[in-house]
Amino acid sequence: MTDAQAAVFVNWIELDEDLWTATWQRGQESRDVNGTRDEVVAWAIAQDAEARWIFDADENGYVPLTAA
Repeated sequence: MTDAQAAVFVNWIELDEDLWTATWQRGQESRDVNGTRDEVVAWAIAQDAEARWIFDADENGYVPLTAA
């Protein structure tokens, strides 16, 4: 990811499966949001970013987030 590109990462908070978090990053700049899965995914999709990723426990890593 170059400084000009932005990405969003979505993950659930391990201590509370109902609480999700997302981080938007571009270079040194970042923004975070916490909420329900639906709230966080909607926020992630709305961000200006070239890539969106969501953590998949089955894959043990991030996979592309699709608007499904």
